[in-house]
Amino acid sequence: MPDDIHLDRLPDVLGQRRDGRSSLYLDIQRGVWTPPVKFGRASAWPHHEVQVLLRARIAGATKSEQRELVQRLIAQRRALLPQSMQAA
Repeated sequence: MPDDIHLDRLPDVLGQRRDGRSSLYLDIQRGVWTPPVKFGRASAWPHHEVQVLLRARIAGATKSEQRELVQRLIAQRRALLPQSMQAA
């Protein structure tokens, strides 16, 4: 995971994926794409997650492999919490 965190908003993610909003949210429901990070009403995705998921698709990852990858990426988000906020 990179030290600098860059976020991609929905139009950027859709442009990189080359598909529509409904396909993206269906992939999130199916567990093959990470959910967005919410900032009030705004949503965004960590840029590195988008890149990792696109590379996995290009490499021909199966749906099962994509789900495992999504779970690892979500778990990595927890690592961003300061130690004082992480559950003991």
